[in-house]
Amino acid sequence: MTVRRLRHDCLLQQRSKVSMKAILIVVSFLIVLPACAAYQSAADLQKAADGGDAKAMSKLGVMYVTGSGGLAADERKALELFRKSAGLGDATGMANLGQMYEHGRGGLAADQNKAVDLYQKSASLGDASGTGNLGVMYLNGQGGLAKNERKAAELFQKAASLGDLVAISNLAALYANGQGGLARDLDKAAGLFQKAADGGNPMAMVNLGLMYEHGTGRIIRSDRKAVEFYQKASDLGYANGMASLGFMYTQGKGGLPKDERKAAELYQKASDHGDALGMANLGYMYANGMGGLPRDERKAVELSQRAADLGSPLAMDNLAQMYEVGRRRVNARSAAGHGALRKCGSAWRHLGCRTTEALKAAEVKSLRKSCP
Repeated sequence: MTVRRLRHDCLLQQRSKVSMKAILIVVSFLIVLPACAAYQSAADLQKAADGGDAKAMSKLGVMYVTGSGGLAADERKALELFRKSAGLGDATGMANLGQMYEHGRGGLAADQNKAVDLYQKSASLGDASGTGNLGVMYLNGQGGLAKNERKAAELFQKAASLGDLVAISNLAALYANGQGGLARDLDKAAGLFQKAADGGNPMAMVNLGLMYEHGTGRIIRSDRKAVEFYQKASDLGYANGMASLGFMYTQGKGGLPKDERKAAELYQKASDHGDALGMANLGYMYANGMGGLPRDERKAVELSQRAADLGSPLAMDNLAQMYEVGRRRVNARSAAGHGALRKCGSAWRHLGCRTTEALKAAEVKSLRKSCP
């Protein structure tokens, strides 16, 4: 028996609703550019930063994180600049410093409580990104905050009114799911996703692609439009866009040729960027020796478990199937061993078919411990 699907019914239901998968990865890491349009080059920014311009420091820090403007990527240098900017009272610098703490970048240990403190300070000064990021923390109950979807919705609305594209996309996802005290409104969601996508937000592009792929709300189903949005997101380096485009190549949908090698390449890129869908589908390819990849069940399990740790229901379902057919170290011919594997498989599938909101990292870790 093989791992049967790249997606399964639980995931399709979530994706057709444009669900929590998008919301859980909403903090777009360090793309916040302060308003200092007068400084165009890294040299200009450095000169302004040397003169004590806090906004120039923050923008220069973004360049160091992304390795843009002719600068080599250097997160420690970026961290130094964000600290100086925040210390001078710049709200965007505070928001970017918060993201460094939240994600443990630039040599910092991850510290969500510190991140929340910085987001709160940034939000109190009216910064759109700090406000939106604080909303994410409330949505997920992180950084010492109690989970509060209504507060998250309020903060997303405020940040969206300030023009923050990530907040607009997150607000759209809340409307799509009927969360945060908002009535479910797929047409409203589609409009907001379109607005964010038009502004260049790749997460919104992927969600619009999903709506076109499944014909959600007022959107008429169109695989070609779905591919168009996935391609745009992928071209911007957005990992989930790569993984979603890879699936369309696997199926030969949206005017694309059926090309498993191209799909495997896209899944690998998405996986390298930490995308759970990319990991899960790449694991499937290894499990079945597809896309020019050798059949490698250990690699398949490794990728599936990494994706499961990130809360992927698809990966959990694939792990369930692997355990049920007796893959890995237990002898499936043994009645006791086979029973244990079936029990593990059922547990993974039960966890995978729950809503993403209900998944907890501790549950996944516990299950991995009992089903090594």
